[in-house]
Amino acid sequence: MPPRIVQERPKPHARSTSKGYDSDSSGSTLSTPYQWSDLLNPDLSPMDFDAVLMGVLRSTTEMERIQGLDEPEFQSVIDVLGEYVRTEDVMNGLQKRCFKSLCRLCATRGVLPRPYTLNYGDLQRSEVPDYSGAFGEVWRGSYNGTTVAIKKLRGVTALQLEKKKERFCHEVVIWKRLSNLNTLPLIGAYMHGPELVMVSEWMSNGDVKQYVQRNPRVNKFSLLADVARGTIYLHSMNIVHGDLKGVNILVKDDGKACLADFGLMSIVLDPEITDITTSTSEVAKGTFRWMSPELFYPAEFGLKFQLTKKSDCYAFGMVIYEVLSGKIPLEEIKQQWQVPLAVFRGKRPGIPDRVTPRMMELWKIAQECWSPSPRDRPSFPSILDKLSTFASLEDVTPFELREPKPLRVIGEPPHLLLLIVILKSAFIRTKNRNYGGMAGTVNRGLFLDNATGYHYIIPIVQHVHPPFTNPGNCQS
Repeated sequence: MPPRIVQERPKPHARSTSKGYDSDSSGSTLSTPYQWSDLLNPDLSPMDFDAVLMGVLRSTTEMERIQGLDEPEFQSVIDVLGEYVRTEDVMNGLQKRCFKSLCRLCATRGVLPRPYTLNYGDLQRSEVPDYSGAFGEVWRGSYNGTTVAIKKLRGVTALQLEKKKERFCHEVVIWKRLSNLNTLPLIGAYMHGPELVMVSEWMSNGDVKQYVQRNPRVNKFSLLADVARGTIYLHSMNIVHGDLKGVNILVKDDGKACLADFGLMSIVLDPEITDITTSTSEVAKGTFRWMSPELFYPAEFGLKFQLTKKSDCYAFGMVIYEVLSGKIPLEEIKQQWQVPLAVFRGKRPGIPDRVTPRMMELWKIAQECWSPSPRDRPSFPSILDKLSTFASLEDVTPFELREPKPLRVIGEPPHLLLLIVILKSAFIRTKNRNYGGMAGTVNRGLFLDNATGYHYIIPIVQHVHPPFTNPGNCQS
């Protein structure tokens, strides 16, 4: 189901003329001297254009006329509306009303404003996709000299094309309008035959799970706080992400996380679906592991199938698990069709290995997020408060976050390997000490190379005795 955009209710219009009256959605009787064709007048001042636009949007008759226009005229009208709503970062009441009308018009006809579309011939892409996911395939390509990600939706058949185009256009208009540091900007889209394609900036750091694996010392609290901020922004626009998971969270060059692929679930799924577990859509099953139990069996919760802010919260808990473990949720369940019942019965991921006390705070948040009952899950603002607090306090060490790496010993004799068991600090200098089963003069000790993560012992041993039978204590 396409996300709904909340709109302010307009104040009563005081203008009255002899041209007749139209009734708006609130039931009040409004007069309008304006017609849709006035929107195409290039000589209107900004103030006059606003007055015309308000009159047209509040007129049921004029809006019905726009929906019935021939293709060229209809295209001209939505081009004007599309340009109008994308000119300001913060929309006023009139722009919000225009935005809602534009979404509805584009969804009704399956047409996009020309400022939102790209020329198919200007895009170059690789021969094979760089990534294949539940809802589409992603190619690395170029557009006007910029490296871009080209995403083609999956699961679009000829019989479904018209319906898919309508929902696709609805989502593109929404995505194009979004402006937030933690959401991925949309460059544009195009519809080429059965191909429905969205184009965005290519993120060379990849998704958040890949980024954490390559940068184990990164502040995980800060990354997840970025995800929470992006989700809060979407929810403030009354948009549910619907497919929140690691591969849909990308990392920008500055290390900030941003959300991608929001709204794609509503395009791929049948809007009349009542039970996703019986859906014939295989692409939906690719995201089962991040879906909350009430999405699988809504009737058991007294609900209808609907993506909600609380289902986004559940998915966020699974994202935390991905960041902590580097694994997909419930990977021990090999068959996708077995996931819904297991989740409904309370199955959740187990605590990852090597979770430090600091990371346990993340684990606690994850457990709150995937509570069985939607009403028991925390709000995203409260999640963000916790993440922001711990992000500023995080104190990580190489031993907490680094995978164990091989130990390299430079020098002789091999008895010095016993030092590894004894020495725990990141940098220890020793001189003229006896270590349990060996004795000798050691001029340098153990240190950690932060660049490589290897522990080095660089000893210069002048003399080594055979091991003692009773090691005793280390003596200076």
